[in-house]
Amino acid sequence: MPAPWILPWLLGAALAQDPASDGGRLTPQDWWVMVQRARFLDSLDGDPRAAVERYQDLVHNELPAGDPALSEALYWLARARWSIGEADAARDALDQCIRSGIDKARCTELRSRIDLEEESIRTVPTRWTFDNADHGVFHPRSYWDKGTIRLITDVEGSCLVWDTQVDPVKEDRLVVGFHAPQPPPRTIAFRLRSGEIRAVIEIELVDVYGHRYTTRLPTATLPVREWVRVQIDLSDTTPLDPDGPPLDPSDLYRLVLRDMTAITGATGRNELRLDDFEVR
Repeated sequence: MPAPWILPWLLGAALAQDPASDGGRLTPQDWWVMVQRARFLDSLDGDPRAAVERYQDLVHNELPAGDPALSEALYWLARARWSIGEADAARDALDQCIRSGIDKARCTELRSRIDLEEESIRTVPTRWTFDNADHGVFHPRSYWDKGTIRLITDVEGSCLVWDTQVDPVKEDRLVVGFHAPQPPPRTIAFRLRSGEIRAVIEIELVDVYGHRYTTRLPTATLPVREWVRVQIDLSDTTPLDPDGPPLDPSDLYRLVLRDMTAITGATGRNELRLDDFEVR
């Protein structure tokens, strides 16, 4: 096996070869080499704007529709655009990738991540009463087959409604993002209500390093049509990995609410409600 230091040189040499150098028609492998060449040059240059131009040229002028390499180029175009702050253009590239149906899962995951990052909590205190769309509660795209979220106003006031399907195969979830929140938060509080089924919601926290934490009350049990207030004290959390470090609230990255109602044996449609979300 080549020494580790020589591997980048070998890769560069391989990508430096001209596709279809024999004068023949470009093959799918040729298109893949062109995308990988753009990625390799991007890593060498460290110039995301130049990378955007390379990927744009591949997407609009070189790669044929339906070629698997096109979705690869769209994915890396989106990443490059996002890195220079062009979130809307990154979403456009990912939407094109998702519509193609090729490499859909990876593009869907990045699309959700961009959406979540854009609405992540950066300032403490933050409060959402859900009387308008100015909130950062996300239903990840990879769970859209399980349900939807929407805002309503009724006799009880405004809230976020989470329509979901309870089954034992795949749980549904909501996610709230955090981005270097300042000052570091101390508590997260919100109200939950279940509409049709006695529900169980699992609460998990994730930091920027991927460490996962549970709370003093790891699940919230929701009687039918009764509001339950949940309060999380960030100084009273436990790493899910026994060797993990204590949670540093300034490193908080995600709050995940998982619908674990299926563990009770219940199935069917349910309407969950979320209100008075507050970070202090």
